[in-house]
Amino acid sequence: FSTWVSYVTKLNKLDEKPDEFAVIIELQKRFGNLELAKMFSAALKSSGPNKNLISSLQALQFKRWLADGITPNKLDTKLAHRTLNLPGVAPIPLSDFDNRSTGVLLNYVDFYRANA
Repeated sequence: FSTWVSYVTKLNKLDEKPDEFAVIIELQKRFGNLELAKMFSAALKSSGPNKNLISSLQALQFKRWLADGITPNKLDTKLAHRTLNLPGVAPIPLSDFDNRSTGVLLNYVDFYRANA
């Protein structure tokens, strides 16, 4: 995974106007914005070798949300949907409580307070 991130980052630097969000944009195309955030949140609960990389990617995603004007209240509304929506896949119903959503919201609230 870290090799792929390195590749996308280097490729992006070749552009005339590099986009600091290039890696996040590519991951969001594959997994969807909110599902990617939930994946980051779940992955950060482990102490695997990619924890620092995932933490950096989550911070980059949150920075993009902040730049797009997404407040914690707006995020909470988006996370309240009870279906999993992935690009190219039919919606998948979720249980009433998805603890990954709670982790995303709590992490974003902390980020928002520190950076808004």
